[in-house]
Amino acid sequence: MTRALRRNVALAAVLGVAAGAVGASASREPAAAPAPPVVTAADAAPKTTASPLPHARARIDARADDPHGGAPWAMRSFVSDHRGTPLHCAQLGRMQGGRFGWIATGRRFRAARYDSLDVPTFCDSERFLARIGAQISRAALVSTARDGGAVAAATITYGHAAAAVREVALERGPVLRTGRDGAFLLVQAGQADAGAPAGELRLRDGRRRTFDRTIEPPRPPRRPGRPPPERPIGEAVLATRAPDPGGGLPWGLFVARGTRGASCFSSPGRLLRTRQGHLDARLGLFYAGFIGGPLRCADTFRRASRRRPAPLETGLYGLHDEDPAGRNQLRRVDGRTLLYGPVHPDVVALTIRTPRDVRTLVPSRAGHAVLAVYDGSFPAGPITVTSRMRDGSSVTQQVSSGGA
Repeated sequence: MTRALRRNVALAAVLGVAAGAVGASASREPAAAPAPPVVTAADAAPKTTASPLPHARARIDARADDPHGGAPWAMRSFVSDHRGTPLHCAQLGRMQGGRFGWIATGRRFRAARYDSLDVPTFCDSERFLARIGAQISRAALVSTARDGGAVAAATITYGHAAAAVREVALERGPVLRTGRDGAFLLVQAGQADAGAPAGELRLRDGRRRTFDRTIEPPRPPRRPGRPPPERPIGEAVLATRAPDPGGGLPWGLFVARGTRGASCFSSPGRLLRTRQGHLDARLGLFYAGFIGGPLRCADTFRRASRRRPAPLETGLYGLHDEDPAGRNQLRRVDGRTLLYGPVHPDVVALTIRTPRDVRTLVPSRAGHAVLAVYDGSFPAGPITVTSRMRDGSSVTQQVSSGGA
């Protein structure tokens, strides 16, 4: 199994837990009196692994009308217990007939369980929540458009905050008051603002704390005698896209220009119109953002050469098709295998042969990259790529010996 394959397998396992949360925070406060920071859901994951069975104070702590006149939205707060430590939990859902539950697009209301795997849930100890300040997430409820494609029917910004937080002021949006148990909720029609939210926390003692999704991660130390690693600059654009075998949201690969002129790529992810992100197919929620974090530049990919012009990477995603009926009609299986990456500039077309089928792709104009998506996996048989070069010659190479 390649290094890229292992990375993507791990990534697919994490996505369902951590997608959509805000980035690291930046403070305006002096170092002597720091305010609570805001962390990502990934940072908080070790604190949220318990099954949140309530033992006290289960109640609706925040409400919001549905912009299309449907069942109203709500945040249910309660206290759980994990090995003797009380956990403050908040769940996102809908209200119908006095019951709290979920309504995926095109489906009926179902009551929600006190389970972090059933509906979007945050669970944190009081001490941990006081330290991080707030858990904030943003997702789009996916609906089918008249042209048959997918659109964002509504954008939901939700979370819960520490007792010291009075308001959550969004950078592009209103000021949200926290409920009795710290929950807050905003529901807007359409795709209001792509990506994770930014803004500031307003504390009850008058202090303020900013949180921003655009802060860059720490850069690795520079080795003596070597130039600094290339990093992406400017806006990322969609380089290439590929349909989903099960008929769901398509997949896309984004590219941006690097500091030294090379191309920097995202990992493949699902597309909602022109935004990449992660789709929770069971709930119909789409979390915008580049899968796996910042874009990777050319010096982190296997270099293409005339001898090996298409050093494609392999990714495995353990996903379930969002439409079981469509999956059965198309005779598709769950899970996805992806082949992707930049190819040599002299490649004008390449043919991918797998145990499943044979496909011929033309590299994208932006970044000169390709992306192929298959349902299931290939337990046996070779995967080969034949690159047709600009001078009329061709090069065949093996991408995987099976088991991808």
